[in-house]
Amino acid sequence: MRIDTAPGPNLCTTDALSTPERESDVTRIWLEALSQVPIESTEEPDEALRRVIMEAASPGFTCAAVLREKDSPLRAVSMNARDDTLTSRDMAPGTAERARLCGVIERGETVFIDRTGDELWSVVSGCHSAPPPGLTKFLAAPLRGSYFSGLFILGSPRLKPEHAGLVTVLAQKTALAYSGAAALRDLSRAADELKELKAQCRDMTGQLGRNYEEFIATLVSAMQKRDAYTSGHQERVTRLAEGIATEMGLTGARLQGLRLAAAVHDIGKINIPFEILNKPSRLTQAEYSLIKDHAATGYDILKPLRSPWPLAEIVRQHHERLDGSGYPDGLRAGQVCVEARVLAVADVVEAMSSHRPYRAALGLDAALDEISKNSGRTYDSEVVDACVRLTLIRKFRLDEVPPVP
Repeated sequence: MRIDTAPGPNLCTTDALSTPERESDVTRIWLEALSQVPIESTEEPDEALRRVIMEAASPGFTCAAVLREKDSPLRAVSMNARDDTLTSRDMAPGTAERARLCGVIERGETVFIDRTGDELWSVVSGCHSAPPPGLTKFLAAPLRGSYFSGLFILGSPRLKPEHAGLVTVLAQKTALAYSGAAALRDLSRAADELKELKAQCRDMTGQLGRNYEEFIATLVSAMQKRDAYTSGHQERVTRLAEGIATEMGLTGARLQGLRLAAAVHDIGKINIPFEILNKPSRLTQAEYSLIKDHAATGYDILKPLRSPWPLAEIVRQHHERLDGSGYPDGLRAGQVCVEARVLAVADVVEAMSSHRPYRAALGLDAALDEISKNSGRTYDSEVVDACVRLTLIRKFRLDEVPPVP
């Protein structure tokens, strides 16, 4: 430790003080008790500092701290004796006392100061009046934290060099309280920022979803003007697919993506001549091959669209079958996404239940029989079960959306 007994800037060092047997005086007892007082957690570092200084500033003692934080000037922190508030003020550069305290901070060791002078008192007290008579003894112990350094300064006429160890403990306690409070504050701020970012992301995602829904609605409107039958089919398939998915427990973004994909799942038919789409007799092999291209064409139309949902993939896969008998890629079970599996069942049930240009409606019973017989082979069994529950138990009705005449 160091002892400063000079009125000027010189510090003299003793490698080992000849420490007599510890005195059982009031000062030592008080310092020992003070070092064991707990400091409650707080999210404000200066509030933690205020509590420590309040505990230390008992009658006959004065206390302050000098802090140097990252990207901040050196500041002195002390108690306002009138209202127990904390006074913080930047220390003007160029003063002798500031230079001395900076030097002590750099060396990182406890210093005993026994001298007269008003400058150190102004640091400790926060005022420029003369110090109380006899207040010439101070102990300055280093403060160390993750992003700050400084000094814990205690003044009292009763202080002695042998009290340095106890004041050092108080400084360590102060540094821990200040660091802990700063960590809590930073954590709280980070949590608030994260909460705000999440809210912004939700808002942006919601707006993005609305923009896509408006775009999909525009596509549907354009298709309806060209081919009212296909548009009505897509509308009914969308309702059925959404009902099946909800029955299966799909929610949130996946349900929204399925709904949007279902609304345009036959968009690729825009490339097929109207005469073939509405042909009143059975299609030729060549015409059927052209019809089958609509899944891949729909994929090509939607692929450039940067969507948060795999719309293009769902549309491409909605005619795939679990056994590989579907088109356009002959995918099998695990290669087909869940949304496309739902859409495949909804598409078949609506198509069989509704009137087609080349045949009358086969009815819902025939459609349910078709998917039930092929459950687990061509159609996903979980999707089939959900569809059956939805239509037979929950009485879902396709004709709640009037079919296109």
